[in-house]
Amino acid sequence: MTHAQTLLPAPVVSLASGGSLDPDLVGPYLEIEVPASAALVPFAPCILRTEGRTLQGAEVEWEYQDQLSEENAGDSLWFYCTKDLVESLRSGSATFSYTIASPDDSDVPAQSASLVLVIGEFVAPEPLPPPEVGDLVTGIVDSTLPRLLVTVPASEASLAAAMVTLTLRTDTPAFLAELSHVLDISPPAAAKDITQETKRIAAALKPLPFVLRGYPAGHDDQEVDASYEIVSPDGATTLSSASAIFRIGTPLGLEEPLIEEAVGDVLTVDSFTGDAHIATKPSERVKAGQVYWAYVASEGDGEPVLYPVKLDAQVTQAEADRGLRIPIPRELLDLLPAGSTLRVQIAINLNGTDDPFDTVDFPEKTYTIAAADKVSWDLEDLEFLEIPPIHVGETMSFPLMDIVFVAANISPASNRVAVEKFAYSSPGFYSGVVFYIGAPTGTATDNVVRIDFKRRWAKVRFGVTSVDAPLLLTWHSASGQTVKQTIPGGSPTAGHEAKCEMEDIDSVVIEAKDGIRLDCFEFQA
Repeated sequence: MTHAQTLLPAPVVSLASGGSLDPDLVGPYLEIEVPASAALVPFAPCILRTEGRTLQGAEVEWEYQDQLSEENAGDSLWFYCTKDLVESLRSGSATFSYTIASPDDSDVPAQSASLVLVIGEFVAPEPLPPPEVGDLVTGIVDSTLPRLLVTVPASEASLAAAMVTLTLRTDTPAFLAELSHVLDISPPAAAKDITQETKRIAAALKPLPFVLRGYPAGHDDQEVDASYEIVSPDGATTLSSASAIFRIGTPLGLEEPLIEEAVGDVLTVDSFTGDAHIATKPSERVKAGQVYWAYVASEGDGEPVLYPVKLDAQVTQAEADRGLRIPIPRELLDLLPAGSTLRVQIAINLNGTDDPFDTVDFPEKTYTIAAADKVSWDLEDLEFLEIPPIHVGETMSFPLMDIVFVAANISPASNRVAVEKFAYSSPGFYSGVVFYIGAPTGTATDNVVRIDFKRRWAKVRFGVTSVDAPLLLTWHSASGQTVKQTIPGGSPTAGHEAKCEMEDIDSVVIEAKDGIRLDCFEFQA
């Protein structure tokens, strides 16, 4: 018979998915299928084995024998394992296999392939720390060096007799690949290759150095991704490391670009108005007439999003003397969610051409985007901006809020929301430049305006003026709660305080029978 020499198909556990089995999905019994095969004939003894290991390392074994009857010839054979056995392996693993002997026991039993399952939610192990690359200068290894030194750091996986494989992969530098998509042109083909070296660990818990002679010169101007794997001494476990990414080229001493408005590595985008600015220090390598490219990449839960902020820009003499200063538009900053990161990259062509693929990179700098706990906004910041007034149905947009002109119940053609100067002031309430809501003459006014805040706040206040008629404000939260406030009528130069404390304030509706002015906004999370 031939079935004794054939590796039979592995058993099937229909509740398993992606190499794991959730014990909470198992009823009183777990169904395990031995698939139909040429070896599975009536009266052929089939032994199913389950071997497992609990989270604490204890071994668990279970086996059961059954056979097909004549009326079930050609069918699969089913086994039923108790839920208690599955539960005992929670957070551990189990291996399922079986053997089938011939009905007359005249042949060697046929063995199946094994099915290995994690019992419970599979949690991937944390990657090992990245390898350490020697002779790095601002992320670059000098291509003239005779060798490349890469060290695998000591970790709990650094066991004596374990095998370590170091892998170096080269490709087109990421910046050039991303830039090629922006410019819609193909980068020059990079020499893609993989270099690997394997060593056995002699002494446990010690760093393991690799010396690759002649490597730098053979990979000039390439980006290298270095990582490693450690296979345990018994061969049962393989752990992979995080990557160390670096360039091979000529270190130029360029310093990393900084965002002027950041504090350390944190950029709080709503703590200032207007654009942010990337700044570099002057360098003897950077000269007037050279061409550079700059972008920022936002990285959150999804794929990084590339935002070019300068393309084909020529270095001016002032920039050569004092360093580059590149604005990041406010419109872009307002798109960045708190908790995401913003990576800054600049590439410059030092050869006097505009070829984006003949460039060197400034060191990258990454910032964490944060939201301020408390923000103050005075309309004085808008003094030098030309902002046209809006009428019914239109919206005026700012970094912290949108002002929506909902209704003008009297003379809609003449009523408006405008940014204008006001000759009077009331410290803490209004001064200089204000929002004016009403008709130019201050009469024939009955307006409804909504202010939508672009963040949810716990406290909001601003200064407001009112005249003869009281002013009604209705504050709204994201959960549907409302709070009403009435500002009394009075002198058009008297300042009043509009304020609310409520969880997740997201808007306020203002109903004004007279012309009013708003200024001096404060927000607190």
